[in-house]
Amino acid sequence: MSLDQHTSFAAGEETDRAATSRILATLVQASPLAIVTFDPEGVVTMWNPAAERIFGWSEKEALGTRLPFVPAEKQEEFRTLLRRALRGEAFTEPELHRSGPTDPRSS
Repeated sequence: MSLDQHTSFAAGEETDRAATSRILATLVQASPLAIVTFDPEGVVTMWNPAAERIFGWSEKEALGTRLPFVPAEKQEEFRTLLRRALRGEAFTEPELHRSGPTDPRSS
């Protein structure tokens, strides 16, 4: 591959990445599902409009804070689960449902 071909290919890849980023951003913003990202410390880095609607905190209120829907008394448990997930560990914990906690292993 010549230098010109390589440069052209690289520029095309960059254009594809930019287009993909725009598409993903649009999907996140338009999603009817809450999409929230956070760093390894549990600090919110992205909060879409559905998260605002579902959880009640605005993006401005949520960004840069610990996940607002994790109560203070559950923060340590959350961080423990987060560490497990970041190590690649697969696990199923009791899930919350409006009728109360459920254990998916009992189904």
